[in-house]
Amino acid sequence: MKLVYFALIGTLGLGLLSPLQVISAEKTILSATSDKATPSSNEGTVVSSMNAAAYTYMELESKGRRFWIAAPTTKVNVGDHISFVQSMVMRNFNSKTLNRTFESVIFVTSIKIGK
Repeated sequence: MKLVYFALIGTLGLGLLSPLQVISAEKTILSATSDKATPSSNEGTVVSSMNAAAYTYMELESKGRRFWIAAPTTKVNVGDHISFVQSMVMRNFNSKTLNRTFESVIFVTSIKIGK
């Protein structure tokens, strides 16, 4: 969100936007850039997982949608309920370790595992 704020400042000039205007613009930009691979909530159930280097890649399902997240190496099981704080979405991300390109993967700093 800070990136959006700085982009708006750079485009429109410092001091022209109030914080509320920035938040409104962020919501508009985020809704315009969302797609089926981006979850509507920051949680889901593990469908599959794989470890590579320092990350665990997890395919999650939430509300009938599937998406990938990557977190620091963590032991998870199929069926675990995961919640996370979204950090950065990478589109067309190529993992050289897995020899695979993900259409979209959300890199997160930590996850919370529930059953």
